[in-house]
Amino acid sequence: MENYKIRVFGWGLVGSEAVGLMAKSFQSNEYVSVEFMVADYNSDIRKYSADNVKARVLGASYSPADYELKEISEFFDGANFAYICTGMGEANSSRIVSAVSEIAKESGAFTICAYTMPFVFESSEKVKAAEEQREKLMDKVDAMVEVPKPSNMRGMGITQVFEIIDERFREIVQMTPDLCDGEYYMCADIDNFRAVLRGVQNARFITETVCDENKFQALAEKLSEIIPENTKRAVVHFSCANDITVSEFNDLYDSLNKVLDENAKVVTSVSLIPEDRISVSIIAAD
Repeated sequence: MENYKIRVFGWGLVGSEAVGLMAKSFQSNEYVSVEFMVADYNSDIRKYSADNVKARVLGASYSPADYELKEISEFFDGANFAYICTGMGEANSSRIVSAVSEIAKESGAFTICAYTMPFVFESSEKVKAAEEQREKLMDKVDAMVEVPKPSNMRGMGITQVFEIIDERFREIVQMTPDLCDGEYYMCADIDNFRAVLRGVQNARFITETVCDENKFQALAEKLSEIIPENTKRAVVHFSCANDITVSEFNDLYDSLNKVLDENAKVVTSVSLIPEDRISVSIIAAD
């Protein structure tokens, strides 16, 4: 089996923190090698520097210098997958993210932009800038995936909200080594993963974990609530206790097929874990 190379680039306040923290807990496997780079215009970015993280402070002009572009190009060289993690609408970041995305895609890597949109309480100017930036990026990457904020965040502390967002960034990137993992029978064909996501501009990331006694039934019921109607493309990864039965597998997949469009392009995989829980991670698009 091919050894896949993943490169993860985080830009700005949102992206650099998410990727810097991701690097500390990322679970790679023998089939996947991962490297990280974080970049910002703030010198504090170096707090994320570690053995497996390259931290760079880019120029205050928000337009990378030639030597910086060369280093970024070397970072992506030979990659099979590239993830660009960022917050849309961050001040003057459009040129940086566009330049990095172009470099990643031109390297031959399947390039995915994982991003957040501004909070509802932020200025209308920032929301407009974020929408414009997203539009400009669509042609520079292979797929775009929005990282949603917690649906019940009104009662949460702002720190907790950002912790959940950071974890969701990690889960999106983690889906690739999970899909590639040949240790389990239920691994996905990575070419199908590319085919399903290529050209997707409106994908959303969804995640759910169930720990109660009737966890399989509970998750089956949740699928109908969390998967958007008319979903025509989906990358789905289940994490299940390693004593899952064939019957439970059948029920799970039947429930999934009922909520997807009947002609949907779908790629699924499964990881077996020792914990007595079941989780699902989904990248879904119309």
